[in-house]
Formats: sequence, structure tokens, C-alpha cells
Amino acid sequence: MPFRTVLKIWVGLLLPLWGWAQPEKAGLEIAGKLGLCDPLTSRSGEVYESAPCANCNIEYIPLIGSSQNPDLLFIEINSASHCGSGGCSGQIYARRGPSYQQILGLFGYFERSVPQPGNQPADLVYLHVDSGSRDYDGDGMEDRASIWIQYRWNSSTEQYLPHDILRIKVNERSIPLAAKRTALLREWTRNNRWSF
Repeated sequence: MPFRTVLKIWVGLLLPLWGWAQPEKAGLEIAGKLGLCDPLTSRSGEVYESAPCANCNIEYIPLIGSSQNPDLLFIEINSASHCGSGGCSGQIYARRGPSYQQILGLFGYFERSVPQPGNQPADLVYLHVDSGSRDYDGDGMEDRASIWIQYRWNSSTEQYLPHDILRIKVNERSIPLAAKRTALLREWTRNNRWSF
């Protein structure tokens, strides 16, 4: 096989990996700048004094601006320092002058981002666990439920607010949402137990 062909194959294989490594590297750098890396951060529980976030799973989404220097960003670090039995804390930071300020946190399981048209920040989809605050299925008993909420950026309040309830499951069974959706969205927009 000619050398040029071999080179093209290798470049074709390496470019996707290079594209994946760039956001990962930017996420590590941002986590370090924000002071989110500490000795308890590693998945394995080992102490990584020189690079404590290097052994973590990091979800990093530049919401407005470039990957290395965003004006608005989402970051979630899956580590002993940032996670508990009900999920992990994902934070939204906004640039304030030369530094960043946390403007919102969400606790649960980050699932995905949903791109929005124009220059709007992406929606964030979270799975939250309700350990038994209400009767979702109408059987007269409070239910442990899995709740998928889609959050959308509100530029006037500078917050991610519940935009839609995608699904609620109780005992692995989906609950019909038609009658509950509006009231639950209103309640969770006013007082969202999964945001901080």
C-alpha cells in the first residue's frame, strides 16, 4: 500500500480522536481555573496532587463563546467530591469581568444538551430523582420517581428554568403527563428542589 494512502488512513483515524481530545482538554483547563479540582476528585479515590481532575469524567459545554474562553458554560465533574446518591452537581458559570461566577447549579444526572437556533445557549436535559414527595401515579401513596426535565436559558433572569417535563417514571412505568405537566412546570419553575 502506498505511503500516502497509509498516511490518509491514519489521519482519518486520528482526526476524530483529536476533535474529542480538544473539548476534554478545555474542560480540564476550565475545571482547574474554577477551582473544581481537589484531591477527592478522582474516580478511583486516589489523590492526584499534580492534576486531580485528570482521572475524572467531565461534561463540559461552552454555552456562549469559544471552548477555551466561553462567556457562559456548563460543567459537571463526576467525582467523589461532586456526586452523591442522587446524582452529581452540574454548574453554570457566567463570565464576570476577568473571572467566572457560578449563577446556577443543577443536581441530578446530566443526560444531554439540545442545540437551539441562532446564538441561544443549548437546552440541558437532566434526570432527577424524587425520593417520594408526591403521588405521581394516583394510587394514594407518595412515589419514588425518575423525572426528566429539559431546562432552557432565560436571558432576562440569566437562569436555566424548567422548559418541559419529558418523562416521569414510577416503578419503571411511564406516567401520563398531560394533566400534570403545566402545574408541575409552574411549581418547579418557582421552587426547584434540584437547583441551587
